[in-house]
Amino acid sequence: MSQTTTAEFPLRHLSVRVPWHDAGWKGVVCDAPHLNGACAKLKGIAGKKTDEQEKPLTGRSLDDLPREQWPCCVDERATFMAPFEMEQVKRHALAGMNPKFYGHFRPTPQRYPPFSAGIVLFAWMMRDNLKRYQRKLAWYRANGVLPGESGAGPRGLLVTTTESSKEGFDSSVVQSVIRRYINP
Repeated sequence: MSQTTTAEFPLRHLSVRVPWHDAGWKGVVCDAPHLNGACAKLKGIAGKKTDEQEKPLTGRSLDDLPREQWPCCVDERATFMAPFEMEQVKRHALAGMNPKFYGHFRPTPQRYPPFSAGIVLFAWMMRDNLKRYQRKLAWYRANGVLPGESGAGPRGLLVTTTESSKEGFDSSVVQSVIRRYINP
């Protein structure tokens, strides 16, 4: 009789803030955008929201609308789990407010596969979290999960990338790393 061995990995929870959507996050404009109170509360939406422009588009799929007609809530993940692929141009929130330190972040196209969600990771951006990250890497090594450049460990392969405070996060680098190890 064979025995199955499973690695014990720490349980992690990911929370993604998404605005309320009266049509269930199907990638459509709300059925009643003027009644959506969540939009009035989120600062990324409230100051830009134009109910009169959204009302004629109620219930229409963003997949069928030109990008300039998309409601501003799209930037705040209102398309969470939409059943079609999307591409958005993301702009760093501080690039315009503080160009000296953040002006090097350029608008970047970001592709979202069907049934996915865009997230913003904050922990990796903080210098204080470097030691915690180094402890995580040591834990993976100790448990037989090795980074790709070391070769796969007996219990798995850890695929990592690095980000630069000057250049930011390069999704094409991530794609090439994934292809190198997942689809050689």
